[in-house]
Amino acid sequence: SAAQKAAGAAFKAESAKVRPELAKLLKHDVWVVRFYAAFAYLGLKDIEALPLLAEVAATDSEPRVRQLALQAIAETPSKFVDDKVSPLLKDPALEIRAYAAMALARHGNAEAVKTLLDLSQHTDKMVRYTASWAMGYIGKQATPAVTEALSTIVANLSERDSNRHEAVASLGRLVGNSSAFTPKVFADILSAAGSQEMIVTRTVLNSFFAKAAKDSA
Repeated sequence: SAAQKAAGAAFKAESAKVRPELAKLLKHDVWVVRFYAAFAYLGLKDIEALPLLAEVAATDSEPRVRQLALQAIAETPSKFVDDKVSPLLKDPALEIRAYAAMALARHGNAEAVKTLLDLSQHTDKMVRYTASWAMGYIGKQATPAVTEALSTIVANLSERDSNRHEAVASLGRLVGNSSAFTPKVFADILSAAGSQEMIVTRTVLNSFFAKAAKDSA
């Protein structure tokens, strides 16, 4: 509509005004300032900022800033700097690999999806947690292998509760991609929702089945 076009034009104009200042803040000496500057780019989805975000993702000294820069790249609908992000799939920091894989997977990179699957089975519990979280944000790029990896975590009673809860939440975020859900996924979820696992049961009901009902309404 005309109103939507006008709003879009106004937003673009305002974004252009703040872009130079945000770029400066993304290079600030204090990491918290850089962190919030990167956070601002999440909502802007500014294609022109992608080269700077890719540079920050590759070189910033603070992992949390790098992670947010990669999230901003993931949220921006362009493959413009995907070639700059791809080397981060081999980054020494495994959590950075997960964030890079999420960004690339969002842009249709099948190899990045495989990276997330591998990380979801890592021996480090925090790496598994990050990979599970990231898989929940790849949307239509999620495959049955992704949802089954998540449901396997949910059904694994020896896995940390926080990891199981995050896997359920990620499945909830992917529920709109119905083609990625297999009978195994539903069996795993139901097996985790027993009377002995009340916290997981609540997470299943709140994060998965509630969202599934809303999406089908």
